[in-house]
Amino acid sequence: MKNIIILILTGFLSSTNIYCQEFQFKGTNPFGLEYVTPDTTQAALKLLFYDLDDDGDLDAITTGFNSLDLSGDLSFDKFTYFISVQENIGDRKHPSFETRKPFMNNFPFPAGYFFPAIGDLNDDNKPDFIISSGVDSFFQLHTLYYERKSLTGDDQFNIIGTDSLELEAFREGSFFIPELADMDMDGDPDLLMSGFLTLEDTSGSSIQRPYFMYAKNIGTISNPRFLGWFQNPYGLETSIDQLQISIVGDIDNDQDNDILSLTTVDTFTVFNFLKNDHLSNGKPYFNGISMLPGLPKAGTTETLFPPTLADLDGDGDLDVIVVQDLISTGTGIGYYENNLCISSPANVIMTQQVLTAVLTGVQYQWYNCADGTDISGATAQSFQPAVSGSYGVRLTDSNGCKSESDCFDVVVTETDNPTLGDKILVYPNPTSDFFTIVNHTEYNTTSVTFINSAGHEYKVITNGQTEKISTSALPAGNYLIEIIAGEYKIYKKLSIFKE
Repeated sequence: MKNIIILILTGFLSSTNIYCQEFQFKGTNPFGLEYVTPDTTQAALKLLFYDLDDDGDLDAITTGFNSLDLSGDLSFDKFTYFISVQENIGDRKHPSFETRKPFMNNFPFPAGYFFPAIGDLNDDNKPDFIISSGVDSFFQLHTLYYERKSLTGDDQFNIIGTDSLELEAFREGSFFIPELADMDMDGDPDLLMSGFLTLEDTSGSSIQRPYFMYAKNIGTISNPRFLGWFQNPYGLETSIDQLQISIVGDIDNDQDNDILSLTTVDTFTVFNFLKNDHLSNGKPYFNGISMLPGLPKAGTTETLFPPTLADLDGDGDLDVIVVQDLISTGTGIGYYENNLCISSPANVIMTQQVLTAVLTGVQYQWYNCADGTDISGATAQSFQPAVSGSYGVRLTDSNGCKSESDCFDVVVTETDNPTLGDKILVYPNPTSDFFTIVNHTEYNTTSVTFINSAGHEYKVITNGQTEKISTSALPAGNYLIEIIAGEYKIYKKLSIFKE
């Protein structure tokens, strides 16, 4: 079986550059992901991640061969497949996967290959599949749309074939793996296939030519309709001199979809990064190939299978998950963390009716925890709710990395004094060695606490209206200052630099 997949996944010679973004190998079979079942059968070939139970975290879907008869002539009826699910019983940032369970009883596998892509194609909050490929009596490959009509029972899908999709079948001997992604950034998922077409050369012999095949979604949000196929679109013709087995996602967090491909360089199977340098009209354009440091490569006796992109650790960037058979790490599900986003704590301080995010230098969006909706205009570091409720903040840094705070229950009363902070002055700001607090309220200043961006605190005890405080013991950086005056807490910002 492995030799067949190696033949499918390898290509010809290419040369690449190095891109500055890095990944880091974090382990094999992380978070309880299962490469095989407890009886060591049903080895994983490809994983998908999707929030199947709508609880805010990613569940794992595993696919692969259930059985493969290699005796005699190869035929599709000798291939049987499995699809299983591991529910995430952790949370978005701390995944923990239960043991494998069948996706459903009697899954309607096609007669042919079984490589699925998952997404909600008709906006009904039920995950659908695009599957490559069904095979007809002429051994042509048909792209299939598995429209999900039920989440339970034995009849969960309405299977829509190539004719209804108005997509041409691929010739016998071709092979493609699907990806669903909004390639043209118009708000709906398009279909991008990577693999090869089997064609005839001038002598009538069969040859395999690598291609990207693209179908644009020209339907509505509830009724997808694909227009295709377009060969090697958006500049991809310059990147397809060898086979690419590809996945799509915003790898560099610049608000467009890039491509990550398995291909061959010399005698190694490696990952190539095809960066999307989108045009001024927003349409994608892929210009050149780079390698991403930290991702694995496979030698002649090793194997990398079709990979997956998913933000497994919930830090706002896409990690790489790939089934691998490597000398250095063994056989299993490899997890490669994207180091673009280094998780920063979204700490929040609450004083009376005011919530303040500790981290500075980021974008803020306060939201209502009851339904997850953003609060219009609530984009400052501090937020005072107008009504009682539960609130949190979403932070976005300059790399597009996101983090989310815990939720805080706020009870709005008439006893708070939101103007008290206007009567307390902090200067000079920024400062290098000391600063002064002048308190024009009727309350004495009893303590001052410095809080850095990581949430660490340094407290100073005071007792007066005017205080001169040294910053010599504090490193340079941005701080939130908590000033306690009487029964109130007032927050100010302070920047410290060192000469």
